[in-house]
Amino acid sequence: MCGRYGVILSSKAYADLFGTGIEEWLDEPKWQAAPDQKLPVVNSDKKIVLNQWGFKPSWVKPGGKRYAMINARKENILQSPTYRKALEKRRVAVCADSFYEWKPTDEGKQPYRILLKNEQPFAFAGIGQDHADSGDVDRFSIVTTDANAVVEPIHPRMPVMLNAEEVQRWLDPDAEPEEIMALLRPYNAEEMKAYPVSKAVNNSRYNNPEIIKPIMNSE
Repeated sequence: MCGRYGVILSSKAYADLFGTGIEEWLDEPKWQAAPDQKLPVVNSDKKIVLNQWGFKPSWVKPGGKRYAMINARKENILQSPTYRKALEKRRVAVCADSFYEWKPTDEGKQPYRILLKNEQPFAFAGIGQDHADSGDVDRFSIVTTDANAVVEPIHPRMPVMLNAEEVQRWLDPDAEPEEIMALLRPYNAEEMKAYPVSKAVNNSRYNNPEIIKPIMNSE
């Protein structure tokens, strides 16, 4: 499960890393990006645009209860007709520089910020849903996989993370299915770190740099 992540670096940092143009960007850094927000992704045209986080199921009626499919499990992605079509035809790379997971403790769930040791940007493997299918706007879901050695003590799942070279392969329309599926693996744990942060991250309306400051861990 990935329900929060960060996009705090500049648009230029992502454009330079992925070799893309910038069509749209955020009005302010996202210290914690949350579902239903419009967030930057690299599309198949190699441009950064804003898409809304969370697939909208076809059975959701206009004006009905909000329901967003924010994650797509790697193990199930080929079994779902909706996800399988998106994997084949509409892959996106979701711009990010960190993500959050919650670890169960005796005092309740403790959020952790998880990122690269060098604190550089990366992308999540994402699949897209265009406005014709969602009925409103272009959307995306983040593919998840088993946790690596850094994330596993916190949570059993993690988003699929891609480096710059893997982003090019992920977005390649001519990539073979086997090559695409091979990218859906845990990221190299030796390049990652994690630390506990304030429980203010539990409130999606709180978008402030205080969120990413390390806190003392009682464990």
